Amino acid sequence: MHQVNESSGRSIGIAVNWGRSVVEQRRPDAALEHINFLRGGDLLGGFVLSGCARVDTRYGAAWADVCSSRTRTGRHAGPYVESVAGLDALETSSLLTVDRMEECLRAAGLASGKNFRGIKVAAPPHAMVEQRVAVISKTLELARRGERQDARSGTSN
Repeated sequence: MHQVNESSGRSIGIAVNWGRSVVEQRRPDAALEHINFLRGGDLLGGFVLSGCARVDTRYGAAWADVCSSRTRTGRHAGPYVESVAGLDALETSSLLTVDRMEECLRAAGLASGKNFRGIKVAAPPHAMVEQRVAVISKTLELARRGERQDARSGTSN
């Protein structure tokens, strides 16, 4: 990757998708390890928050991180939140906890704005538009909270 960057005159990085890292290694700490590895080599280009669960949920099968429109198996579960008034669309079995979100955002050091951040979550099947918007809004709120803590800690990329 470093050779590509040098020969092209561009800075190309690798993005970590939290859910994909965890699904592939079946360990919630895998995403943080991937972030630290890429950051150590100055290759981290971005970070995406998407959830998953080790058990079957209303989002789909255990360890699923994809959604097939044909089979409806596996959707990107939102973060785990114990209780949010009026919002039952977040997944209580999700391995993506607020603490893990904050820890990964801090480790990624994305407060400088150099790299991108994203979310990839879905609402439960047959959710109304309001529920879908609420899942996205709550996930963004939690991610921004983690970003603010990253900025306060002085971590940068």
